[in-house]
Amino acid sequence: MLITNEGEDAKMVDYTEVMEGQYLTAELVKKSPKKLCVITGEGKIAENKYGPKLELPIEMDGKKKVWSPNKDSMKNLNQRYGCDSKNLVGAVIKLEVVNRDGKEILWGIPVETQPPVDDQSGSKDLVKEETISVKDIPPVAEKKK
Repeated sequence: MLITNEGEDAKMVDYTEVMEGQYLTAELVKKSPKKLCVITGEGKIAENKYGPKLELPIEMDGKKKVWSPNKDSMKNLNQRYGCDSKNLVGAVIKLEVVNRDGKEILWGIPVETQPPVDDQSGSKDLVKEETISVKDIPPVAEKKK
């Protein structure tokens, strides 16, 4: 059976996301104006030819993708959020494309979304990550309760 999109209610179908695939790639990050994503779920452990990998659902520039963070990105996530992937939901990540041994890889860095807070001594805490405005954070669907 042939299904068409013809008739008076026919609308253009943009299949760009289908061509891009479900996974986040270096090419998508390079094209992204802000290079920020939000982790939208707890993710899962999936096996690939190199062994187990964490796969995290993310949203970047209005597109839903799956990000498999490399070991360096996992260390960055672990330093900020610990090892429980539940803590990652809602995290804003700055993505960079890095050339390592002639291969482009994605590097994820957690982003501080609030300004530094005064401690009791009156000095400002140092924010190691880039501080961004809330308006720069990509919108995502609300968490289900």
